[in-house]
Amino acid sequence: MRDHTTTGLLEIIKIRGMVPIAQETFPNATLLDIATDEIRAIIVPAVLSTNEEWFLTSSTTTFASSIDVPSNAISGSLRDIQLVKGSSIYSIPRLSVEDINHSDSTQNPFGFIIEDTSVKFYGETADSAILRYYASPGALITVEECVQIVSSSYDSGLDKTTIVTTEAPSDWADSFYIDVVSNTPFYKTKLTSKLATVTSSTTITLDGDQTEGLLANDWVTETGTSPIPQIPQEWLPYLAQAVVSVVLEAQGDVELAAKSSEREAKIKKALLQTIAPRVRGEAKKIVAVKNRRS
Repeated sequence: MRDHTTTGLLEIIKIRGMVPIAQETFPNATLLDIATDEIRAIIVPAVLSTNEEWFLTSSTTTFASSIDVPSNAISGSLRDIQLVKGSSIYSIPRLSVEDINHSDSTQNPFGFIIEDTSVKFYGETADSAILRYYASPGALITVEECVQIVSSSYDSGLDKTTIVTTEAPSDWADSFYIDVVSNTPFYKTKLTSKLATVTSSTTITLDGDQTEGLLANDWVTETGTSPIPQIPQEWLPYLAQAVVSVVLEAQGDVELAAKSSEREAKIKKALLQTIAPRVRGEAKKIVAVKNRRS
């Protein structure tokens, strides 16, 4: 079975690019930085261009007049905003800044504006808000820089979640923000930007009940990072080839770099056909006979 972590990615890159294992010019961290740049600059825009809702996720939070845009939202953008009141869920309109002209927020038109990195609501209150957005894949790191979950449990008396893990890296701080990344396809981020306290080399605690959806072998990692490329797995060959092209070009091997770039382009073209449409059996629209061209 193929290793879908960064360990497997690095092995493929070094084989395809003939990068020596002891190569100081391209240590693992540098290769993964190049791969992260390729994901964010090329793969994510290409996948999003299909308009098939890849990377779409949501965050539900208690309603407030101002709510921060999730830190992992691509370019700080939102796909949609909905309010929840009782059993009702409804989308709300975006307002122009010029529409906000009353000191009493409840007297302004119903809707929201985006002010820098915050969403501000006007005209109505609710129980909670749902922010739907495209999540940025985590920056790639080695598996040695994170840990895997062994088990998780919630103590209602303390209102704390305890996560037992494999041995933590020695340079972890006593308290820092973490993400939890699934160890099964599509390797989605299950928890985002949760403040964790390291109580031992194999134990961390979080406030509240965070156990829902957590499974053994999921990855606990510093917020904004991932030991697995969080992209459609069919794109891994492209990602490896793209990094190889950069390595070959940097080594001055113009001929091999050109061949690698040509192969890279062919892989990308083929892959774009595999991710859209996402529902292959979707019913086709029927056009009335009178509307067809003669």
